[in-house]
Amino acid sequence: MAFQIRKQWIIDGDLSLIEFGLPCYDTIGDPAFDLDRDGYLETRSAFEFVSDQLSDEQRAELQLIDQHWQDNAKAFNAAFATMHNQADRESELTGHVEDAGKVPSIPRDHWWWRPIEGAE
Repeated sequence: MAFQIRKQWIIDGDLSLIEFGLPCYDTIGDPAFDLDRDGYLETRSAFEFVSDQLSDEQRAELQLIDQHWQDNAKAFNAAFATMHNQADRESELTGHVEDAGKVPSIPRDHWWWRPIEGAE
């Protein structure tokens, strides 16, 4: 498949995914940034769909983000609780990623769409 994402300019320009796509990834747990994380799960999924188009540095950024979220599971679960409970797996990625005009559903392996289990 040849996925295209809304933020394709980041991929095409080999830019920082953190700086230009997910700049507040590390603010989970800080309520001052709650609104700045709107669209983060969708953007994270979009980057995953085009991971074959990313540079090694960009893939390393995704690993850094994922590790931070997993290391801060309680704050992650709280920050994204609404999305975890209300996301429509079939249409949530509309406007974020598509393949030949078709929007994919959220795959099961996109773990960030569910609470991290075992978070205290």
